[in-house]
Amino acid sequence: MPSSVYITIKNVSYSTPILNRDMQNIADEMQSKKQEIETFNQRLANAINELNELNKQFMAMYIQQTGSFP
Repeated sequence: MPSSVYITIKNVSYSTPILNRDMQNIADEMQSKKQEIETFNQRLANAINELNELNKQFMAMYIQQTGSFP
């Protein structure tokens, strides 16, 4: 039995068998794009966490310098 690819189009999921090498090539490209998106999402989450930390550091420094909230 051929392997399958899970595809979602307009909120409908399909389990579609890979029937030939051309379909396998596309499935491989799809997997690569999914991994690329996951990497971007991880980088985005890290950047957001770093920005939040910098915001906290900035506010702490401001409060330390002025003795009050802005």
